[in-house]
Amino acid sequence: MKQLQILFITLLFSAVSFAQSLDSPTPSIEKAKTYLNKKQDRIVINFNFDNWFHQETGGFTTKWYSRGLDIYFMYDLPIKKSPVSFAPGIGFSTSNIYHNSEFIVDNTTGVASFVPFSNYTANFKLVKFTTNYIDIPLELRFRTKPLAGDLRFKVGVGFKVGIQIGAYTKQKRNDLSPDATYQRMTTKGFKNQVNLFRAGPTFRLGYGPVNLNMFLNVISVFKKGKGPDVMPFSAGISFNGL
Repeated sequence: MKQLQILFITLLFSAVSFAQSLDSPTPSIEKAKTYLNKKQDRIVINFNFDNWFHQETGGFTTKWYSRGLDIYFMYDLPIKKSPVSFAPGIGFSTSNIYHNSEFIVDNTTGVASFVPFSNYTANFKLVKFTTNYIDIPLELRFRTKPLAGDLRFKVGVGFKVGIQIGAYTKQKRNDLSPDATYQRMTTKGFKNQVNLFRAGPTFRLGYGPVNLNMFLNVISVFKKGKGPDVMPFSAGISFNGL
């Protein structure tokens, strides 16, 4: 009888423990929920105003409405219990530089140059040079304590490296057809003229999910001796989530 009592008590405690485990999530689930509930800026989307520092002459100009887009996934790694964290990531970016010139590659030397269109104002709706990259951003982040609505001031200082996955020019012009309709012309390639990599410092400053961001590329778009010396930079608005 005593053995039956011990068995009954054991089964009762086991049943209670099992019921409690059903009512409350396991530690691993709780840990996952805690991780997801933290605002760690895992998704970073930058809408950029892009342009080039350049010394091109002869009338070549870039347009103020040149623009770009970055989409990154970043993994936030807090440094102990401090307000500082380190975040590596990966993502895609595109840069579109609008200008007034034709991008010409010499068939003999392989050297590229920009030659302004004489009829640009009258006959062109679009002329742009586009580069696409796979980027690896690295960021050191600082956040204040939560304020209203759990929002924080934050600063991110970092560096990113990108590998170029595509470069092309696009035009929309109406001087090539008898009826003056606008036609699109796209030229792809330029792997012998455009650098494979880009790299440079980044900076992000903001409050809550809205930030200002900047990037300065320290590598010229074009290979040395294969094109003009132009150094890209971007500044814009960054939206962060999760």
